[in-house]
Amino acid sequence: MSKLFSATVQGGPRRCLVLHGILGSGLNWRGFAKRMASENPGWSFELVDLRAHGRSTGFQAPHTVQSAAQDLLQLGPADAVIAHSFGGKVALAYGQVAPVNQIWVLDASPGPLPAAAMDGDVAQVIQAIGQVPMPLQTRTELIEFLRGRGFSRAIALWLTTNLTQGDGGLVWRFDLPAVRSLIGDYFHLDAWPWVDDRVRLVRAENGGRWAGEDLVRFEDHGGLVLKDSGHWVHVDNPDGLLDLIRLG
Repeated sequence: MSKLFSATVQGGPRRCLVLHGILGSGLNWRGFAKRMASENPGWSFELVDLRAHGRSTGFQAPHTVQSAAQDLLQLGPADAVIAHSFGGKVALAYGQVAPVNQIWVLDASPGPLPAAAMDGDVAQVIQAIGQVPMPLQTRTELIEFLRGRGFSRAIALWLTTNLTQGDGGLVWRFDLPAVRSLIGDYFHLDAWPWVDDRVRLVRAENGGRWAGEDLVRFEDHGGLVLKDSGHWVHVDNPDGLLDLIRLG
């Protein structure tokens, strides 16, 4: 079995897993987790690199949301999970195989995504990074490549965090074919049957990820809206997110 990588922001004895979105890593959440640990002294926060991301490499197919959830069992019992975007459905699947008490799903609609979403920004990023000529000699080369294809400087800079030193230069840290499988499964998966009383749904006010029946079900479930935030909730409004999340 391949080993799942995680890094812990130390605090108290209760454990909270923090799950990133597609093409991310646990490192993306380190600053926010430090603030959570400061405000929740009874908790430790374990920043996970999901399969095919960061330092969690070498996992065998099938690369699915449920496989990623099963991987989390390696880390032992957890009291809570905070999970963003792709990680949100992983957290919901994890709740079916582990006795976790709280699941915070951040701007991840549990339902299958419409066809239009499958050609949206995430799909465009994955297509573009598959065209990057590897290896690169500098991170600037990646920024220039992506900027030349219409991506914002912020997205380009974020993607440079996924580069690592390899033979002959910088290469991707993630497993791109596996990532494609993971996001494809995420798009098609209906995780609403796993939304129960343990689950707190958080929608970014300006995230654009919720519509139609999913939005109605979000409201029926008592979902929380993070004001003044796009999809990147921990970057756009970390203060508001800290106020929303109550681990108890």
